[in-house]
Amino acid sequence: MTIIVAVGLALLSESLKSSQEANELLAKKSDILKSVGKSDVEDVESFFSERIQGLVLDNNGSILEGVDAIDVNLEEEDKKPAEQKRYPLYVYSGEGGSNRYIIPMRGSGLWGPIWGYIAIEDDYSTIAGVSFDHATETPGLGAEITQNWFQDSFVGKNIRDDLGEFTGITVKKGALNKPKHQVGAISGATITGDGVTDMIKEDVENYLPYFESQQQTANL
Repeated sequence: MTIIVAVGLALLSESLKSSQEANELLAKKSDILKSVGKSDVEDVESFFSERIQGLVLDNNGSILEGVDAIDVNLEEEDKKPAEQKRYPLYVYSGEGGSNRYIIPMRGSGLWGPIWGYIAIEDDYSTIAGVSFDHATETPGLGAEITQNWFQDSFVGKNIRDDLGEFTGITVKKGALNKPKHQVGAISGATITGDGVTDMIKEDVENYLPYFESQQQTANL
């Protein structure tokens, strides 16, 4: 009887694990689509398959073959030396033939990790949308990074200045003196806001070599 119960529990555990992993993957795809304004898609799997191409880059911006972007774990990649890191990138094929480049990000908030996706227009500068999430930020304060009002404030901002230099986006308290490159901070959530600022700057910067190569190719 003990053996039968043990086997049954093992099978149940494995079944639940598979279901949990499938749900996590579906949530990940939903968050990626949310960054390009597709939060109301009924069949996420089908839409993702039709519209999203996954790429994996090395630290020089070259495409790595034989690696599925959705399988790359940012937390594990962060532990590797720079020359061994892999950078997943999702290319969304939009209406009218335009592309948007979706970069996954991971950073630190006040109480724990924060993460998200930032979608860049095919000018490699303008933000098309973002999607943020967290594990343990304070409700009503840092947890507000998940709210539409905060995420919508990034749309149309620029990660480069007028000379084409990379600036990132700053979550700023008070008046915005560089409104093209800043968004308003969440009241009482300075550390989480700083975490978002750092996350965008540090993670997006890794993709600049790829963006620059794409721009050079387009100009030939």
